Amino acid sequence: MGGIITAILVWVTGIWERGIRWPRRWFVISNRGLRGFNCKLIIIRRTWWAEVLSTIGFFLTYGLFLRTASSSYRYVEPSLLREVEKELQITSDIYLTLILPYEDEEKGGYEEDLAPGGDYVKLLLLAKPFSATFRENWELYRTEYWEKENERRALLWQKVKERDN
Repeated sequence: MGGIITAILVWVTGIWERGIRWPRRWFVISNRGLRGFNCKLIIIRRTWWAEVLSTIGFFLTYGLFLRTASSSYRYVEPSLLREVEKELQITSDIYLTLILPYEDEEKGGYEEDLAPGGDYVKLLLLAKPFSATFRENWELYRTEYWEKENERRALLWQKVKERDN
Protein backbone atom coordinates (compact mmCIF):
# COMPACT_ATOMS: atom_id res chain seq x y z
CA MET A 1 0.00 0.00 0.00
CA GLY A 2 2.88 2.35 0.78
CA GLY A 3 4.24 1.95 -2.75
CA ILE A 4 0.94 2.97 -4.28
CA ILE A 5 0.72 6.08 -2.11
CA THR A 6 4.32 6.97 -2.99
CA ALA A 7 3.58 6.52 -6.69
CA ILE A 8 0.53 8.77 -6.44
CA LEU A 9 2.49 11.43 -4.56
CA VAL A 10 5.33 11.32 -7.11
CA TRP A 11 2.84 11.75 -9.95
CA VAL A 12 0.71 14.46 -8.28
CA THR A 13 3.65 16.61 -7.18
CA GLY A 14 5.20 16.52 -10.64
CA ILE A 15 8.42 14.85 -9.53
CA TRP A 16 7.87 12.22 -12.20
CA GLU A 17 7.67 14.78 -14.99
CA ARG A 18 10.41 17.07 -13.68
CA GLY A 19 12.90 14.63 -12.27
CA ILE A 20 12.42 11.29 -13.94
CA ARG A 21 10.66 11.65 -17.28
CA TRP A 22 12.05 14.80 -18.89
CA PRO A 23 14.55 16.69 -16.79
CA ARG A 24 13.71 20.22 -17.84
CA ARG A 25 17.13 21.54 -16.97
CA TRP A 26 18.68 19.31 -19.63
CA PHE A 27 16.35 20.71 -22.29
CA VAL A 28 17.00 24.31 -21.27
CA ILE A 29 20.78 23.86 -21.36
CA SER A 30 20.63 21.92 -24.65
CA ASN A 31 18.45 24.55 -26.28
CA ARG A 32 20.79 27.29 -25.09
CA GLY A 33 23.65 25.49 -26.85
CA LEU A 34 21.62 24.82 -29.99
CA ARG A 35 20.51 28.45 -30.29
CA GLY A 36 23.71 29.27 -32.20
CA PHE A 37 22.79 26.63 -34.78
CA ASN A 38 19.24 28.02 -35.08
CA CYS A 39 17.75 24.77 -33.78
CA LYS A 40 15.66 23.79 -30.80
CA LEU A 41 14.72 20.53 -29.06
CA ILE A 42 11.04 20.02 -28.39
CA ILE A 43 9.15 17.29 -26.56
CA ILE A 44 6.39 15.59 -28.50
CA ARG A 45 3.54 15.09 -26.05
CA ARG A 46 1.54 11.89 -26.13
CA THR A 47 -2.07 11.35 -25.15
CA TRP A 48 -2.85 11.42 -21.45
CA TRP A 49 -3.63 7.71 -21.32
CA ALA A 50 -0.31 6.82 -22.99
CA GLU A 51 1.46 8.91 -20.36
CA VAL A 52 -0.46 7.19 -17.55
CA LEU A 53 0.33 3.73 -18.94
CA SER A 54 3.98 4.74 -19.25
CA THR A 55 4.02 5.82 -15.63
CA ILE A 56 2.32 2.67 -14.39
CA GLY A 57 4.73 0.61 -16.47
CA PHE A 58 7.67 2.41 -14.89
CA PHE A 59 6.50 1.72 -11.37
CA LEU A 60 5.69 -1.91 -12.14
CA THR A 61 9.32 -2.92 -12.75
CA TYR A 62 9.89 -1.10 -16.02
CA GLY A 63 7.07 -2.20 -18.20
CA LEU A 64 5.14 -5.21 -17.05
CA PHE A 65 2.73 -4.65 -19.94
CA LEU A 66 5.31 -3.70 -22.56
CA ARG A 67 7.83 -5.71 -24.52
CA THR A 68 10.60 -3.43 -23.26
CA ALA A 69 10.77 -4.97 -19.81
CA SER A 70 14.11 -4.27 -18.13
CA SER A 71 16.49 -2.81 -20.70
CA SER A 72 16.30 -2.52 -24.47
CA TYR A 73 20.10 -2.51 -24.77
CA ARG A 74 21.50 -5.87 -25.83
CA TYR A 75 24.83 -7.18 -27.04
CA VAL A 76 24.33 -8.24 -30.65
CA GLU A 77 26.78 -10.47 -32.48
CA PRO A 78 28.41 -8.96 -35.60
CA SER A 79 27.14 -11.85 -37.74
CA LEU A 80 23.59 -10.99 -36.70
CA LEU A 81 24.09 -7.33 -37.63
CA ARG A 82 25.40 -8.31 -41.06
CA GLU A 83 22.48 -10.71 -41.53
CA VAL A 84 19.99 -7.92 -40.81
CA GLU A 85 21.84 -5.57 -43.18
CA LYS A 86 21.61 -8.16 -45.96
CA GLU A 87 17.95 -8.85 -45.28
CA LEU A 88 17.05 -5.16 -45.42
CA GLN A 89 19.39 -4.68 -48.39
CA ILE A 90 21.14 -1.77 -46.74
CA THR A 91 23.76 -0.39 -49.09
CA SER A 92 26.94 1.28 -47.95
CA ASP A 93 25.81 4.51 -49.70
CA ILE A 94 23.04 5.09 -47.16
CA TYR A 95 24.48 3.47 -44.04
CA LEU A 96 28.09 3.12 -43.10
CA THR A 97 29.30 -0.42 -42.61
CA LEU A 98 29.79 -1.08 -38.93
CA ILE A 99 33.38 -1.86 -37.99
CA LEU A 100 33.46 -3.40 -34.55
CA PRO A 101 36.36 -2.83 -32.17
CA TYR A 102 38.06 -5.89 -30.71
CA GLU A 103 36.66 -5.13 -27.23
CA ASP A 104 33.11 -5.51 -28.58
CA GLU A 105 33.97 -8.95 -29.95
CA GLU A 106 35.13 -10.01 -26.48
CA LYS A 107 31.92 -8.77 -24.84
CA GLY A 108 29.83 -10.85 -27.19
CA GLY A 109 29.13 -8.25 -29.83
CA TYR A 110 28.08 -4.68 -30.24
CA GLU A 111 25.74 -2.97 -27.78
CA GLU A 112 22.54 -2.00 -29.62
CA ASP A 113 19.42 -0.21 -28.47
CA LEU A 114 16.58 -2.34 -29.78
CA ALA A 115 13.68 -0.17 -28.61
CA PRO A 116 11.78 1.90 -31.15
CA GLY A 117 13.06 5.48 -31.24
CA GLY A 118 12.47 8.93 -32.63
CA ASP A 119 9.09 9.44 -31.02
CA TYR A 120 9.43 11.78 -28.05
CA VAL A 121 12.08 14.40 -28.80
CA LYS A 122 12.34 16.35 -32.03
CA LEU A 123 15.00 18.69 -33.41
CA LEU A 124 13.13 21.74 -34.70
CA LEU A 125 14.80 24.04 -37.23
CA LEU A 126 13.97 27.69 -36.52
CA ALA A 127 12.25 29.62 -39.31
CA LYS A 128 14.55 32.60 -39.76
CA PRO A 129 17.71 31.05 -41.30
CA PHE A 130 16.04 28.10 -43.06
CA SER A 131 13.61 28.23 -45.97
CA ALA A 132 10.25 26.51 -45.74
CA THR A 133 11.34 23.98 -48.36
CA PHE A 134 14.48 23.10 -46.41
CA ARG A 135 12.50 22.64 -43.17
CA GLU A 136 9.94 20.49 -44.97
CA ASN A 137 12.69 18.33 -46.47
CA TRP A 138 14.32 18.03 -43.03
CA GLU A 139 11.06 16.70 -41.56
CA LEU A 140 10.71 14.27 -44.45
CA TYR A 141 14.30 13.07 -43.97
CA ARG A 142 13.81 12.71 -40.20
CA THR A 143 10.59 10.71 -40.65
CA GLU A 144 12.11 8.40 -43.26
CA TYR A 145 15.23 7.87 -41.15
CA TRP A 146 13.27 6.82 -38.07
CA GLU A 147 10.98 4.57 -40.13
CA LYS A 148 14.01 2.73 -41.55
CA GLU A 149 15.80 2.66 -38.21
CA ASN A 150 12.75 1.30 -36.37
CA GLU A 151 12.32 -1.34 -39.08
CA ARG A 152 15.97 -2.34 -38.62
CA ARG A 153 15.61 -2.42 -34.82
CA ALA A 154 12.44 -4.53 -35.01
CA LEU A 155 14.11 -7.06 -37.31
CA LEU A 156 17.20 -7.14 -35.10
CA TRP A 157 14.99 -7.64 -32.01
CA GLN A 158 13.24 -10.53 -33.76
CA LYS A 159 16.56 -12.15 -34.73
CA VAL A 160 17.92 -11.78 -31.18
CA LYS A 161 14.75 -13.37 -29.74
CA GLU A 162 15.08 -16.27 -32.20
CA ARG A 163 18.70 -16.82 -31.18
CA ASP A 164 17.84 -16.70 -27.48
CA ASN A 165 15.16 -19.39 -27.86
